[in-house]
Amino acid sequence: MRAKNGRMLQANSFRQLLAIAGEQYGEKPFFVDDELLGRVSYRDVLRFSQGLEQQLDALGVPPGAAVASIFHNCGLAALLFVSVIATRRLYVPLNPASSPGELEDMLRRSDSKVLFLDPTHSRSNHFPGLIAVRVQDHREYFLERCRCGPAANAPGSEYDHAFAGEIVFTSGSTGRPKGVVLSERNLLANASALVDACQMSPEDRFLTVCPLFHNSGQILTTLACVLTGGSTAAIRSDIGMLHFWHYLNKHRGHWCLVMTSFLALLLARKDSPAGWHSMRGLLTGGSAIDAGLIHQFESRFGIPVRTVYGLTESSSIATCEHLDPAPRALGSSGRALACSDVRIGSEPSALYTWDQPEAREHGEIWIGGPTIFDRYVGDTELTQFRIRDGWLRTGDLGYFDSTGNLFVVDRIDSMLIVGGENVYPAEIERLCALLPGAAQIVVVGADHPIWGKELILVYKASEQSPPLLKAWHQVFAEELAAFKIPQKYVGLQQLGLAEFPRKENGKLDRPRITALVRDFISKQ
Repeated sequence: MRAKNGRMLQANSFRQLLAIAGEQYGEKPFFVDDELLGRVSYRDVLRFSQGLEQQLDALGVPPGAAVASIFHNCGLAALLFVSVIATRRLYVPLNPASSPGELEDMLRRSDSKVLFLDPTHSRSNHFPGLIAVRVQDHREYFLERCRCGPAANAPGSEYDHAFAGEIVFTSGSTGRPKGVVLSERNLLANASALVDACQMSPEDRFLTVCPLFHNSGQILTTLACVLTGGSTAAIRSDIGMLHFWHYLNKHRGHWCLVMTSFLALLLARKDSPAGWHSMRGLLTGGSAIDAGLIHQFESRFGIPVRTVYGLTESSSIATCEHLDPAPRALGSSGRALACSDVRIGSEPSALYTWDQPEAREHGEIWIGGPTIFDRYVGDTELTQFRIRDGWLRTGDLGYFDSTGNLFVVDRIDSMLIVGGENVYPAEIERLCALLPGAAQIVVVGADHPIWGKELILVYKASEQSPPLLKAWHQVFAEELAAFKIPQKYVGLQQLGLAEFPRKENGKLDRPRITALVRDFISKQ
């Protein structure tokens, strides 16, 4: 059935969702023109999930068991996300860039019973103790599954209740990857809230360039697409980012999610077209929000940018700039989605909502609601630290304005102490758009015998004009307190780099940048 707004399906589980979508949307394309699968209808998606269930039954993999996959973004990766969970198994998507040792560790901790992979996508093809299903011809495998009949357990059976849907491994800011357990309820609640907030429709087309082994590629451009009956395309992340405009034009995309830093890269590239009008919204998050950058991007390309905020542990997105006529606050991450209760404070017993004066002060961001993850795999202590009385402590510092827009200042553990004063790098990095000749900046700390830390600004120069360092200092003097002004400027080329190093999830690798800067300074 459809929701009251007439735009969204309602379902209690992935299994029920695919059955309803297959019936209501029928031959309407889920993939219009996938590069490996061709055209795939909603009825095909249902048939594939049923065929996959028959295969898992034949392999002796029972409902509730963990099923892992190793794929770069592709149509099959998107199908496995919705279909494995629909078969009542626990989905474990793994990053193809992971080392053999990391893959072995994640497969062991998730207790995976079977692994689907394309051998050309994985750094390892040796997985002892696992049932390995190697898929090289994606279309033939897809057609083979679709030729199977309906699975034994049809929708409405004893397996139709929502349960733990997937384990998403995320490294966060540092350390060994954490296995975040998300339920079907978590995932469906987040995707449904996004559909409502963005007023998505069956005519919308989605472009997936964020990784499908993470919920940044799952919730918006895959699951929300199914809920609305739209069409989607999954493009390998590195290729999709490099040829973003080509794929956006090819698939006539209306919705996409990218990291905020990617906006700066598109602005700096000479091949970027001036004016683009098919997009209804480009959602962006994952790092500090630069109001000037967003203004420049929207002015040049005509694409409405909507800032978002969330974590893997909150299923994906907790706040988003809405469509309604409430005043926009450039530089914020928008207001809380209907599925999320977002507050500011230090403890669950003293959390402030956006309409309380105390929420205007900087404090830790906490999130409650049906999207909060269940647990970390094998780490009860960390789970209890992060989830307190039903609230997720994010580790992020932020505050609300008087209309409910959330401003994310920085990671609490990113704070640098300069001469006894607290400095958050994101406060400085947000000024990048005001710096002539700067395409992107990152601020790190280096040890100083007197001040404790000194601020080092690492920059990537713009292709349009050279960096004007004296002008930068004037901007900082006008916008920042004296102790927040960087003491040194270091160009990427001085570090032997052409681009800022990034982690596998697309976020900046700050520890590596800091190490490179410290090594560079020590040699001066």
